[in-house]
Amino acid sequence: MNLFQRQKKDAKIFNLINLKQEKTMFKNLWKAERKINAFTLIELLVVIAIIAIIATLSVLALQSAREKARDAKRIADIKQLKTALELYYNDANGYPPASAFVAGETLSYTDPQSGQVKTYINNIPSAPIPADGDCTLQNNSYAYDSSNPSTYTLNYCLGNNNQGIPKGLNTATPAQLYSLAENQSGGGSCTDTIWTPDSSNLCGQVNQTSDCGNNRTVSGGLSCSAPQSCQNNVCLNSYNNLVFDGQIKTMQVDESNHVAYLGGDFTQIGPYTGYGVAFTNNVYQSNFAKPNDRIRTVISDGSGGFYIGGYFTKVGDQNRNHLAHILSDGSVDPNFNFSVNSIPLSLVLSNSTLYLGGGFTSIDGQTRNRVAAIDLNSLSLKISSSAWNVMVVPCSLESPIFLIGFFGFP
Repeated sequence: MNLFQRQKKDAKIFNLINLKQEKTMFKNLWKAERKINAFTLIELLVVIAIIAIIATLSVLALQSAREKARDAKRIADIKQLKTALELYYNDANGYPPASAFVAGETLSYTDPQSGQVKTYINNIPSAPIPADGDCTLQNNSYAYDSSNPSTYTLNYCLGNNNQGIPKGLNTATPAQLYSLAENQSGGGSCTDTIWTPDSSNLCGQVNQTSDCGNNRTVSGGLSCSAPQSCQNNVCLNSYNNLVFDGQIKTMQVDESNHVAYLGGDFTQIGPYTGYGVAFTNNVYQSNFAKPNDRIRTVISDGSGGFYIGGYFTKVGDQNRNHLAHILSDGSVDPNFNFSVNSIPLSLVLSNSTLYLGGGFTSIDGQTRNRVAAIDLNSLSLKISSSAWNVMVVPCSLESPIFLIGFFGFP
């Protein structure tokens, strides 16, 4: 083999080696590029886990938002119903019977004199579904009851605390938007001579309880404007007969010094007064009997006592239907007991006669169409006003008696 042929052969071998090296280089580059652009199994699992977590949180947030929206709808419905019931009361001098309160139906009243039909709600709302929180299918409704036309109860259930109203079963009344319903259980109580909350003045939900092993009631609850029956609840909004204007969030007892410190949303505390307050020389008189519902009109008896008329059916421990006499010592006059079938709107005392005007149609079973007179000497009804058809008597003045209102004659 001559030199030329050897050089040609060597060049061919060299080219083959270079070609093989180039192929190997391109193959390695392709593998490297492919490795850079691909995901490993661990990376895929991490991404899937993150997506699952985000989806779960989104679903939970959406569910919570929907629950809050349903609770807000329930509260708005109750406020609307309370407004409609008050409008009904103003026209009918009483709240509608339970039979007139049906979900999906119209709440209306027909004036017996003019025949005019007044509609307050075209479609009585029903509670949003499903039930939320601890509410059940049975109590997730607007349960209305009015066995007495002068008052009503409207039960509803919230899944969560909303707009200052506690979760669970609540009861709306003419006097308030909510109080804890009587059949809602929870909490417990333990008392001694230091901690003496008056259970007749308590309502709300328990936030905290401690030191019950030493028989001390240390509990928190929502404030309320009237006594409520809480049964199994501690429901503290009263401590040593003091009422808080907000919620008690926390408290602690110094056992050695018998000192309790309470904190929360409240800004003021004071004695429970009920719906009537008496002052002597700017001093609150706690001994005056307390009515169980609102007072609409009051007049002095001239001897330190007062005649009162309103929504109440009991004053102190005495049954009194919308009219009562509180003596100067704060007790209820045992001899003055007239059963009025609806609310007196005005009282006028002239000599020994007490005049009444309002929405009533009978007193002690005797016809008295919205105006009446009581002889305080004989404690008997005087002139029959059955010939009158007085729709409203909001004001009366001294003898002779002037009546202001809407009148008609038979």
